[in-house]
Amino acid sequence: MLNVRQSDGSLPEVTLLHLQSTSTMIDKGTNVGYTFFGTAPDLGAYEYSTTTAVSEINSSESDVLIYYSAGNSEINIKGSISSVDVFEYSGRKVYSKNIETDNLSIPANNFKRSIYLVRVTSAEGKTLVRKILVD
Repeated sequence: MLNVRQSDGSLPEVTLLHLQSTSTMIDKGTNVGYTFFGTAPDLGAYEYSTTTAVSEINSSESDVLIYYSAGNSEINIKGSISSVDVFEYSGRKVYSKNIETDNLSIPANNFKRSIYLVRVTSAEGKTLVRKILVD
């Protein structure tokens, strides 16, 4: 829990509650429509994969980078952007913009200290959602 942040500013990778490769809980769940690896969902808090870091799993889905810059108090988004929505963790939308750009900075100085969900739709129509801690 005392690890340093990753190079992109995101939180360190924590493996607490992650399954080990020898676990008997891998591929033992019931498919209820969520994404999973293998022949069936895993039992437990996280889906087992040889690639465990969330950013690595999702990097093939989109070339969009989303991060919070505390120094500028803004959420930065880089990549092919068509629209952006920012939600409080409770679900209330606090920002929305339809814009065709490759670089967007959202001022966050009026956002309270909390976790926000940032939903970005790319020009190709792919949707990416990331959790961002605004402090």
